[in-house]
Formats: sequence, C-alpha cells, structure tokens
Amino acid sequence: MLGSLREIRLARKISLRRLAGKIGVHPTNLSRAEKSQIIPSVIVAMRWANALDIDLGELYRAALNSVDGHNNIL
Repeated sequence: MLGSLREIRLARKISLRRLAGKIGVHPTNLSRAEKSQIIPSVIVAMRWANALDIDLGELYRAALNSVDGHNNIL
C-alpha cells in the first residue's frame, strides 16, 4: 500500500532539502505540502512525482494518505 508523501520520500532515502532542490521549491513549502497544509501547483506536483519516480496519480493518492491516514476525498 502506498504511504504518505513523507513515507515515500524517506523510503527512497531522499532528504527534504534535497527533494526541494530537485523540484525547485523551498524546503519549508515542501514540508507544508507533505503535511497537506498547502497545495502545490500542477507543475510542482509533476516535478515532485518525477523526482520520487512515481506517477502523478500515485502522488495525489499519497497526498490523500498524508491528510489523515485515510484515502478520503471531501
């Protein structure tokens, strides 16, 4: 099962700063996005998925898991 965005990043042994640099965002913003406090643009989401070697759909499913551990859409 797909985990949260943070779990996926950690499983790939990529630091928050390194991933932020790869996708062109500030580490603080990436951390907030991992916690679903902000929503990244589509371009950033595409770069993020590419950097984690997952497809965009998997990124969004993981984002849902990051909200509350459940795969629910409001």
